[in-house]
Order: sequence, then C-alpha cells, then structure tokens
Amino acid sequence: MTNLKAIIVDEERLARVNLRRLLEPFPEITIAGEASSCESALELINLKNPQLIFLDIQLHGETCYDMLELIDNSINVIFVTAFDENAIHTFNMNSVGYLSKPVNPEQLKIAIERVNDSGNNPEIETHSYQYSDGISVHLFS
Repeated sequence: MTNLKAIIVDEERLARVNLRRLLEPFPEITIAGEASSCESALELINLKNPQLIFLDIQLHGETCYDMLELIDNSINVIFVTAFDENAIHTFNMNSVGYLSKPVNPEQLKIAIERVNDSGNNPEIETHSYQYSDGISVHLFS
C-alpha cells in the first residue's frame, strides 16, 4: 500500500466535505488540502506537490482543462463531477478515474485501486495533459 498525498478541488464546500468523509476508510490517502478554483488549485499543487488530485471539472464558471496543461503530468487525476457530458473529455486526459456525483463508495475504491496499481506498473505510459488530444481509451484491470 502506497501513501499518497492528495488534494480535493471542488467549488462546492459540501462536496469537498463529503469526499473527504468518503476517503476516511483509505489510510493510504492523506488529504493535504482543498481548493475551490483553478487558481487556488494551482497554488495548492505548487505548495503541496500532491501525487493525486480529486478534481471537479466545472469550477466557478471555468473548466479545469487548461489548468491540467500547467501541472506535472505524473500527478494522478480522478475527475469528480455531476455532469456526465464531461466524461468524453476526460478520456483525452491522463486520468485514472471518473466519478459521478454523488460519489459511489465502491467506484471510489476502484479508482483508488487504479492509482495504487499505476504506481506499481512501470509499463503504464503517461503523457502531458492536452485538451486537444484525440480520444484514446485506457483499459483498467
């Protein structure tokens, strides 16, 4: 079990509180902070250097896609959003998971297992986050 420093990025305080509560059964996840906007998320990422981001896509009228191009591509991202129409865009990103709100605890567990597995598998390829990338499908076991 790998210890992972994570941050939660969501504009809704109650959504951050709920996700933090859902993460309590996962001792390998340490929440290093929370942010409610792209700007505050970038500051937090630079300050805390997380290995994992739980990221809402819609943040105060902007999307997180441009922000993702500015961060280290080795950071694992699990998208957490209420809007299913965003799912197709996340396939363009190097994400390890996509969770719909309200977050299902079993789906959260599966996403965290993917993060743990990706850290133990050197064959998993990472690439820069590019909003304009073509669609690629990653199969997770």
